[in-house]
Amino acid sequence: MTMWKKGKLEIQKYYNLKLNKKNDLKSLIFGMILTLLVILPFLLILIQLYNIFYYHLTIRDVLLIISWFMLLLANGLSNLFMVKLAKSYYPDYTALQEIDDTAIFIYETFNIGFAIFTLILIIMFRVLI
Repeated sequence: MTMWKKGKLEIQKYYNLKLNKKNDLKSLIFGMILTLLVILPFLLILIQLYNIFYYHLTIRDVLLIISWFMLLLANGLSNLFMVKLAKSYYPDYTALQEIDDTAIFIYETFNIGFAIFTLILIIMFRVLI
């Protein structure tokens, strides 16, 4: 079984777990904050490059593609941190501890639906500029 298919099954197992809503929400919010802390330096560099090369169409398109990959990576990191934080909140929950968070990271990073949705948004953003 590939990591992508395993990640699809693992994220479904995670969603089917009966977790405390408060702790689940905390792991989601803190996962997003951790993702923002990891992505922020690269995002700031990308914004500066975008400001510098705004009128150079080829480089601007390359930067938009890089930003698309960063969005995909941020989605995977956010879900990875969410599962890891949930595991730390419930150390005795064996069903949660058995979930493979690396497979979830791979699946959520290369999630087809999210990739197509963000690509459409970036293309619309590109047309509007």
